[in-house]
Amino acid sequence: MNKVFSILFFILIISIGLFQFIRNSEPSINYERFNLVSPGILRTPDKRFEDLKDYPFTPNYLTIGDTRIHYIDEGPKDGQIVYLLHGEPTWSYLFRKMIPTLVNEGFRVIAPDMVGFGKSDKYISTDDYSHLMHVEKMTQLIVELDLKNITAHFHDWGGPVGFRVLAEEPNRFDRVIATNTSLPATGRGFLNDLRGYIIWPIFKFTIWLQGPATWEEFIGGDGFTNWIRYSTYTDNIDVGGIMQILGSVTDEERLAYEAPYPNASFKAGAQIFPYLIPSEIRKNEMAYRDVLEKWNKPFLIANSDNDPVTGNNPELVELLKRIPTAQEIVISGPGHFVQEEAGPEYAQLIIDFINEAPMGWIARSQLASAVCEAGGMGIIETSSGEIDNCKKEIQMMSDLTNKPFGVNLPLLFLKDDSMVNFCVESGVKFVTTSAGDPTKYVGILKDAGITVYHAVPSLDGAIKAADAGVDGLVVEGTEGGGFKSPIEVGLLVLIQSIRQNLDLPIIAAGGIADGAGMAAVFAAGAEGIQMGTRFVSSLESPVHDNFKNKIIDSGIDGTYILNKKSKPVIRALKSHLTKEINDKGEMDMTALINIKDLYFGGDMEAAPALSGQSSGLINEIKPVKQIINEIIKDFNSICDSMRELKF
Repeated sequence: MNKVFSILFFILIISIGLFQFIRNSEPSINYERFNLVSPGILRTPDKRFEDLKDYPFTPNYLTIGDTRIHYIDEGPKDGQIVYLLHGEPTWSYLFRKMIPTLVNEGFRVIAPDMVGFGKSDKYISTDDYSHLMHVEKMTQLIVELDLKNITAHFHDWGGPVGFRVLAEEPNRFDRVIATNTSLPATGRGFLNDLRGYIIWPIFKFTIWLQGPATWEEFIGGDGFTNWIRYSTYTDNIDVGGIMQILGSVTDEERLAYEAPYPNASFKAGAQIFPYLIPSEIRKNEMAYRDVLEKWNKPFLIANSDNDPVTGNNPELVELLKRIPTAQEIVISGPGHFVQEEAGPEYAQLIIDFINEAPMGWIARSQLASAVCEAGGMGIIETSSGEIDNCKKEIQMMSDLTNKPFGVNLPLLFLKDDSMVNFCVESGVKFVTTSAGDPTKYVGILKDAGITVYHAVPSLDGAIKAADAGVDGLVVEGTEGGGFKSPIEVGLLVLIQSIRQNLDLPIIAAGGIADGAGMAAVFAAGAEGIQMGTRFVSSLESPVHDNFKNKIIDSGIDGTYILNKKSKPVIRALKSHLTKEINDKGEMDMTALINIKDLYFGGDMEAAPALSGQSSGLINEIKPVKQIINEIIKDFNSICDSMRELKF
């Protein structure tokens, strides 16, 4: 009997080994007929990329180690860098609809193809691919190209790779926007540390135990495991089919996504990528602890509401919220490949994320109610990110004034619809939108009887806002304080340009502090004015007197336009700090971290003091009512005198 058991056991061992060999063995292939550039490395022939739809970009190459890496480099060489990192199973072709919009705004766009994808070289064996390999290659790319002040967009597998690259070179990055991605990790704690050692082995055993999944099981299944089982064990991953299912691409676009792969031997990178997701879970956790949890620069989570990855795995989103500056918005409509379904709109989202930063904390009920009582339209800000406090400030307005007031909604920073709904329910009569496309909310707000104006720094932005159905425009010239458009256009020129093309009411903003300024913009075509610096220096303004006195002491040349070589561009008062930034020619976003110490602590060197050129016209701290009355009186006087002028 013992002999029988021994024989059966021996047969079982041989069977398991044979089963493993058959499952993991690769078919014998004659590589001589392929474009084999070195042992184990393939290079897709250039002719495969000829005449691809909407992909006219000049190829650029950099040899890193044993592979040649392809990357797109479009736009001015001195433009601020937007770094686009693709995921599975895409390549830089994914960003073709975004790149023109970004380049037209003066950005330099860098979009590499990771090893195994696009025009970059491809290892033949899946064993040559690892999470760490991708991190090292992409890190070396940004180091050798000496990329700095990067705004990074990570998508899909671009997240696990990109966040690790950021952890290696954090000083090269200014901000990050992550879409439909994450960086898997265990979290803090002793038990989680133990989990970090066993997650990868258990994952591998689970996939091995369940075995291959067919294409039908993958597309018809309800679990992420089916995707990994399919991609890991298939002998020819259907890249184009995946893009048609998840990206809604056309047949022509499907062929473009298949272009990097003349046959299955080129697809090892795409095949193994999903399997590697938990392979470096412990190193990912250390990236959070050592760098990401200390990140003090802008970070935006922008997932689409129809994404099956983050939508079915909310813990992935929660992991990214370990980053202290994380803000979250939801992109309505598109699925996983938002770049395919809404490329230009998504590019504009990135532009708004770079350019927009509000005068938070100042425009609260104390100042806004004073403006209302004096006959103006006070605006409550919601851009500081302190949403609960902003809601309280809106509620407080009813105790401070019975006059209409407005609320500013920076669309880019709205995590959901709650603030919009709150404005509707609270009886707000006027809303200004900014930093994004107002289309989604215009109908909701107008149906509630709310007048909607959208802030624009350009003619193109004004036309887009008009198409969205807004009631009017807040036109912002380069003279204003705070965060500005990188294209410097004076207010009078901008108003006239917009007035020649549109018939919407215009509120002029930037460089206005008195009746003469109001008369000038009215003559150019405006129907109202918006003032920031003038009201910041008012008696009711909550900022420290040091800030107000600094405005009063400034001349008409008392501001700098900072960060011209990068973005966001800002206008701020001259100080020792801003002189250093101006002399350097660029600004790290950490310069604004301590701005509340300036606003309310009076430390004028804590951060740039955002202020417009109108500071040179302000000579005294006055009550809001006196400011408004004097402006109206002077405006009327100037208009009366102008009636007597004839040529």
